[in-house]
Formats: sequence, C-alpha cells, structure tokens
Amino acid sequence: MQALHLYLFLFRLFRKSSSKKNLNVGEVVNYVSNDTETIFDFFVDFTSLLVLPFQIVIYIYLLYQYLGISVISCILVLIILSPLNYYSSKKCQHYQEKQMELKAKRLTITSDIIKSIKLLKLYAWELPFLQKATKVRKEEMNTLRKMYFFDIILKVVWSSTHLLMACAAFATYILIDSSHVLEIKTIFVSLALFDILKNVFGLIPQVVMEFIQFNVSLRRVLKFLNSEELTPYVQQCVESTDDSVVILEHASFLWDKNEGYILKSLNLSIKKSSLVAIVGKVGAGKSSLLSAIIGEMHKSEGEDESVSEFENLKEGKEVKLINEEEYEVGEVKWSHYWIYLKSGSIKIFFSALILAILINVGSLGSTVYLSQWSKLHLSTANHIIIYVGIIVVIISLTAIAGFIAYFAAIKASKSIHEKLLKKVLKYPLTFFESHPLGRILNRFSRDIAGIDTNIPNFLLLALILLPYYPLIYGLIGATSLSFLFGVILIFIIYFLIARTYTWTSRQLQRLKSVTNSPVLNFISESYSGMSSIRAYGVRERFIQEANERIDLHFKCYYNQISLNRALECLMAIVGGIILFSVSVSLVYNKNLISASIIGLVLNYTIDAVISICWSIRVLSFLETNMVCMERIKEYMDFEEEAEWDLSIENI
Repeated sequence: MQALHLYLFLFRLFRKSSSKKNLNVGEVVNYVSNDTETIFDFFVDFTSLLVLPFQIVIYIYLLYQYLGISVISCILVLIILSPLNYYSSKKCQHYQEKQMELKAKRLTITSDIIKSIKLLKLYAWELPFLQKATKVRKEEMNTLRKMYFFDIILKVVWSSTHLLMACAAFATYILIDSSHVLEIKTIFVSLALFDILKNVFGLIPQVVMEFIQFNVSLRRVLKFLNSEELTPYVQQCVESTDDSVVILEHASFLWDKNEGYILKSLNLSIKKSSLVAIVGKVGAGKSSLLSAIIGEMHKSEGEDESVSEFENLKEGKEVKLINEEEYEVGEVKWSHYWIYLKSGSIKIFFSALILAILINVGSLGSTVYLSQWSKLHLSTANHIIIYVGIIVVIISLTAIAGFIAYFAAIKASKSIHEKLLKKVLKYPLTFFESHPLGRILNRFSRDIAGIDTNIPNFLLLALILLPYYPLIYGLIGATSLSFLFGVILIFIIYFLIARTYTWTSRQLQRLKSVTNSPVLNFISESYSGMSSIRAYGVRERFIQEANERIDLHFKCYYNQISLNRALECLMAIVGGIILFSVSVSLVYNKNLISASIIGLVLNYTIDAVISICWSIRVLSFLETNMVCMERIKEYMDFEEEAEWDLSIENI
C-alpha cells in the first residue's frame, strides 16, 4: 500500500511546477521518508484500533459477573479521565504538526548545505550554516519536548487506568454492602481481568499517537496531492512546414493561476539548427520563456508546439566515485547503546531504571496485599486507604520515571544531531563525492527520526519491562521447587524465540535503511533536476526507475510484517502450553500451596503470557531502532579536515 502511495506521489510530483514556490527538497524528503511511513504503520496496526473498544466492553461485562453493580465505578473512571486524555491528544497533534514543519525546514537547510558544500568550504561558511541548522533544530527540540510532555500524560493515564478502576471497583464493592467480603476467588478473577485490561489500555497511548501522527501526515500528503498541478500543453509536432522546432502563437503564461501574467501574447518560431540568444534585463522573463517552452508554466491561451524535445540527448555511462553502502551483520554493539545513553546522561537513565524497579515492586506489593486482605485485622476504611496509597505511589513513580527518561532522550537527540552535522561539515570533499545526497539525508531524516521518537518510546517501555519478569518468575519459582525448574525451562524457550526474532528483525531493519537511501537520493536529485527531466521528455522512465527502487525497499517491510505475525502465532501457542502446564501443576500441588498463593501465581502467569509477546517485540524494536544509532555512528568515524579556527601557533 505504501509503495502504491509513493508511486502516486511521484507521479504527481513530476506534474508539479518547477518554480517550487510552495515546496522544497526538505519537504519532499519528509513526505517520502516520514509521512508515508507513518501512514503505512497506522494501517498495519489499524485492526488493533478496531478491536480495542470491543475488548473493553467484554472485560467490563465479565467483571460485572463478579463485582456486580460496582463496575459502574470503572465506567465513571473512564468518563472522568476522558477530558484529560482528549486535551492531551489534541496538544500532541498540535505539536506533531509543528514538529513536522520544523523537520522539513531543517532537512531543507541540511540538503542545501550538502549540495553547496564546495561553495561553503571555498568561502569558509561552514560555521554560519551550522549555526543556522542548529537554530532550527533547537526549535524542533523545544516542540518535541512539549509534545513528549503531553505524551507522557497520555501514557501515565492509560497505563494507570486499570489500577484506578480496580481501586474504585473494590472500594465500591465493599462500601455499598457490608456483607461483601473480598474473597480469594473474587480478588484474583477480578485482578486477572484488570491485568488483561492493563494490556489493552497499554496499547491505547500507542494507538492514539499513531492515529495523531497518521492524521497529521495524511493531511500533509493530501494537501500536496490536491494542490494545483500543471496541465500538459506542449504539442509534439513531428513535421513542420517551415522547418520550425519551436512555435509559440499568441501564447500567454503565468507561474501561478492566482497571479498576473509573466509572459503575454508571445509569438515565436525557432528553426532547426539555428542559434538563438535571449537577451533582456534581470526579471524580464528570459528563464520563464525557456520554462514555458518545455511546459513548466501554466498556459492560459495560445499554442505551444515543439519537435522532439531535445532529441539529440544520448544516454551514456557516467564515471562515478560512489561506493556501495555497507551495513553491519550481527548484534548491535553495546558501544552504540553506551553512546546513546551517555549522550542523554547515564545517571538520569539509571535513575529511571531504579524507579521502574520500584514501580514493579509496588505493583507486585499491591497484589500481594489484596491476597492477604482477609487475614489482616484492619478496618475496611484502613484497608482502602492503604490500597489507594499504594496505587497513588505507583502512578506517581510512573510519571516521574517517564518525565526524566524523556528529558534524557531529548538531551541525547540534541547532542547526537549536533555532533553528526558538525562531523559531516568537517569531512573533505572526497567524502561527498563518494556518498550521494540521499544517503547522507537518510541519516538526517529517518535515522534521526528514530533517535527522536522510536528509541525513547521503546527505551521507556524496556526500562519498565526489564525488572517485571525477574520479579514475576522469581515469585512463581519461589512457591515450589518444581515451579523453579519450570521457570528455567520457560526462560530458555522465550530466550530462543526472542533471539531468533531479534536477529531477523534487526537485519531487516538494516536492509530497510540501506534500500531507503537510494530512494531518497533518487527523489531529491530528480526533484532538483525536474526541468531537465521534462525538457528531455523522460518523465516516464524516471517514474519507472523510482518504482523499482521503492519495490525493493518495501520488500523488507513485507518481510518485517510477516515476521511479526509469525511471532504472535508462535507466542500464542507457547503461551497456551505454559498456562496449561502451570494450571495443572497448581492443581496437583493444591494441598501444599495456599489458595492465595495459587491465585497469585495463576494471575501473574496469565499476565506474563499475555504480555510476553509484546515485551519481546519491544526489546527487539529497541535493538532494531538502535540500528539508527549504528548508522549515525558510522558517519562520525571518517577522517576530518583541519579545525575551522586555527591559532597562529598551530599553523
């Protein structure tokens, strides 16, 4: 679908005016590299968006079977939180639109710098242009920081919704009837359903952000696709009575239909093999006349005919210094993780990890407390106060962990981009002769986008998930020695699955990045040479070549989607076997283990089985997106020129 979308985009691009009045190279690269991918990713996960409301309704109905009318409090929690979620979503969309505009502006400046690098180095203008790009990047980071603020609010609210619902439901269940007692059966069946809702609500922030990004990207792309395009008016005249190859008869032309004429009532006839000079003062319309002849302007009246536009064009082989783009094989080196973490502050990321451990301990503690509810000789009010207190602490720690993790991520993004741009500007001209524009822009577009958005999101999730499974499987193993052997076996199975999936996904990500560079290079160079493409009448050939490059690129996407679906099917099978085995073992040892422990183990087993597939994908996505850091680091290791500012002693 994305390949078709890109093809249509290219087809329309070749029909735009070369005046480029409202479109620049940065915007074109942003459309192709970011917007179309965002649209594609949304449709891949679109089924999740459709299923989520039905899942919520079904699980609330099941809760009603055990908690009765108390589930109304769960619905009230959703209603109360809705305005905050809506407001945060709208603010995220606003800042997403602004960030995309700033990203396009930054890419335009970067593209201009790379294309004019010879001139910049001749006049020693690297530093002023570096400052210009850095200024726009600073604005982009400020916008991204604001967007992350509301994104964290969304994530915290939705990830805590199941806790607030559980707290409200249990409190209401006890308070509305003095005869209600939280029995083991009621507690753990309800908690199992709330844990399933946790995974459902955990997907909502991702789906909401994907929808926001999709909406922004779709509107941007549709604005381009629906914008004014050129109407072909050049008539190919194979034979001419007076041997003319260019004929204009009472022709009037303009760049924009909403503006006045640039050229009016022109009559021109140019004979074959004649030498014609167009002379005039600045702004008289000399370049416009040439553009009008090849079909670059809007024609309002008259005729424009030409014979075999630039028919003497002959194809030949160019001498190129361009090297094949290489990519790594195997695991992403730990040094790349270290560079990213160091750029954002090791201390801050470590603090977020400590908070994540406390969050998981608190979550486990809340469940253990509920399992011992009836054994603790406390009043109902004290029970509720303690449980609410635990929930408030968990939510507060989650918010703090999210904010400090994103603060470090913003710092890392800013530092990495600044170092990359400064390094590239210090490279000799031989670097730019052997590395095409699209390959360099790919680092500043898609790879930097991965650093800005993908890595922070998956890193935050990974920080929270890493302490979760050791705690859960440690709890399960501690209940019985036989369970401990089972936990080790489960760990080995999941490790083998995760290793195979991660290795394949990582290599596909590298291939996606490598095959994307030729696409961006082709788009940027084709757009810059649009006039020549039209003049030589080779538009269809260029569209065909672009289509071939795009097809090759999206074969990697197809394989990635197939791999994800295969993982989901495999994990569903393995998870079902594990859940069945644990259940049989618990029944077999029911006389040796208390009912509360059985409920606790079974509850967390269900939760682990449901979330393990997503956890493997998160850890894998973190590593595959760390390929962006790997590719950026590659462009930081070339030999540099001398310093821009040298003291007299060093000359």
